[in-house]
Amino acid sequence: MPNQPPQNLTIATTGASGSIFLKHFLLAVEHDARIKTVNFIASDSGLRVLAEELDLRGRNNVVGQLLGKPSRKIHSQANTDIGANVASGHRTRCRCNSQRKKASPAVRARDPVA
Repeated sequence: MPNQPPQNLTIATTGASGSIFLKHFLLAVEHDARIKTVNFIASDSGLRVLAEELDLRGRNNVVGQLLGKPSRKIHSQANTDIGANVASGHRTRCRCNSQRKKASPAVRARDPVA
């Protein structure tokens, strides 16, 4: 779909200075009706920089603290969650290779994730 903005975004912060730019970017995304869902990920260093530059408190409700209110579409993802919906190779159901090897050939044929 050329010339159409993405409906889903992933935004991450890694700890470089410039938290005020992130805050204003998230505010713009929050108000942009073309964007439906945003996954927000902050590294440990990113959380520390946010806390120091913008006086945020704690790891909970980071998006709400940045926006000044709860968000209807920006969802925080834990940076340690390898099963998060934005993680590489994520699927609705995910099984490791050892479980796939245990599944019968019939199950593997009808369920590519099995």
